[in-house]
Amino acid sequence: MLHDSEQGSDGLGRASLRIDLTTLPTSMGSTAAAAGESWYFQAWHRDRTDVGVTSGLSSAVQANWQ
Repeated sequence: MLHDSEQGSDGLGRASLRIDLTTLPTSMGSTAAAAGESWYFQAWHRDRTDVGVTSGLSSAVQANWQ
């Protein structure tokens, strides 16, 4: 079972997430994206393998708000 902050991937290993640009999470609480800012996003993932569960990070992507 997945929790609210978790999601699964499809058969090709793809996942998607809708982002509300008015409530982006930060370490200081939520904030809105503003024109001229650059934000970086990265996903933490877990994989089940024959030897157990492993985890890793995706490559980061940059978003420039206009």
